[in-house]
Order: sequence, then structure tokens, then C-alpha cells
Amino acid sequence: MTFTKNIQESSALFLIHYNSESHAFNRELIRQYCYKHNLSLIEISWQPSLNQSGIVKYITCLVRILINLYINFSYAKYTNNHLRVIDYIRIIYNIFFKYLKAIFLNDKEYFIKSNISAIITEKHILAWRTALELGIDYAVFLEDDAIPKRLFTSEINELISDRGNCTYIDLAGGFDLKNFHKKESQRLSSNVVVYEKLITNTACAYLMNYPLIEKLCAIKLNQIFNYHGPIDFCLNSYGKAISNENLIISYHFIDPPFEHGSMTGKLNSWQK
Repeated sequence: MTFTKNIQESSALFLIHYNSESHAFNRELIRQYCYKHNLSLIEISWQPSLNQSGIVKYITCLVRILINLYINFSYAKYTNNHLRVIDYIRIIYNIFFKYLKAIFLNDKEYFIKSNISAIITEKHILAWRTALELGIDYAVFLEDDAIPKRLFTSEINELISDRGNCTYIDLAGGFDLKNFHKKESQRLSSNVVVYEKLITNTACAYLMNYPLIEKLCAIKLNQIFNYHGPIDFCLNSYGKAISNENLIISYHFIDPPFEHGSMTGKLNSWQK
């Protein structure tokens, strides 16, 4: 594939949502943002029923818990964030305590949220595959709690490379970068931190180029983790799986061009 340096001419934005009323205004804001800046927009909103019946919901949720634990612990090792034995015990205890409590109290909301997390991952992967099928050089994936602050294309043009390296760019942040994998980061500029591996902050808004999307859609781990782990956990796990054979460059903004609205409190989060 030949890459163009002008991202505005070779990109598309994928808006991932489920038509929630509380985020309707921000979805329209994103649509107007794309129209104003002449950016292609593709919406991914279909989803199956959130309700599961009987023992199926308990087994499915338990499988997700075990997969998430595996992803979380392996990723901690991948990023050299070594956990103590007491940390493992505390994490496992808290997760299974909540799970057993939900079963005992028949907490339907707990199991629905487990389904929502998996469905969001399914939508992200569907968006990746669509971008791959369309041959898009640079795809931006937004959830509908990503609030546009400024046009990002000029900043991205300074980062992207036409060498074909796998590129990941976080566009909305979420967690404070001061405490975020400091050991392996390099300061590229006053506003950009870079890593030579795939490291996500949150998956609220991010860009991936065609080579990275192609690698992610091809790996066998898709068969294991699809529709189970949260999307940011899965991205980290996928990145770990392909990093040994591929150079992946991850960029993170100190002041990102989008705001993660559900983390800053400007939009409601489905997790609360």
C-alpha cells in the first residue's frame, strides 16, 4: 500500500456508539465536526440484545473475568509494571467478590455491563475490519464520549510516517501520563510522548494506520478474545502479541485533540 502524507485525504473516522440518548448531543457535535473539516465519517451502532438468561450469563461473565485477568496480568509484565503477590491477591479477590455478590443478589445490571463491555469490543473490531476492507490508510476510531477540542490533522501529519511502520496514536487520553508507563516513554515534543510498542491509555479515541490494522485483524488471538475483554485491554494484548515481530510506534498527547468526556465528568459513563 502507498501512503500519502496528507491524512485528511486518506483517512476516515469511525464513530462507535449505541444511540444512547445521553450522548446524542455529542454525536451530533462529532458529525458537525467531520462535516466542517471535510472528514469522512462511518458510524458503527448496531448491537445485539444486552440480556442473557439462565446460567448462560453466569458462565459467559466468568469466562470474561478469567480472560480479563490473564490480559491484565500479562500486560503488566509487558509494560514492566511489576505487581507484587499482594497486588495479585487483592485484584483477584475484589473481582470474584463482586461476581459472587452479583449472583447472590441477582444483580442484573452487573451482568448487563459485562455484556456492554464485550459488545463495545465487538464494534471496535468490526470497525477495524471495515477500515481494512476499504483500504483506509489512517483510521480514527471514536466512541461517542470523545468531545472534539480542535482539528487534529495538522498535528497528526507531523507524526505519521510513510515507511509502513505500525502506528498507533491516542487522541483523547484519560489517565494522567505522569504516572503512565514512564520507564519506557520518550518525550518527542512539549505535547507528545512516544513508545516503541503498542500502549493504550483508553480507547475513547485513537488512530491506527493500515499496517497496524492489518496485523491486528490477522492475529489468531482474535479467536480467543473477541467479544470478551474490554477494548483497551484487548488492544494491549494484541499489541503484545505482534510487538516481537513488528515495530509499533505509539504516540500520546499531553493535551490531546479530543476530551474523554466520561472521564472528565462532562458526559455520563455506561460504567456508572
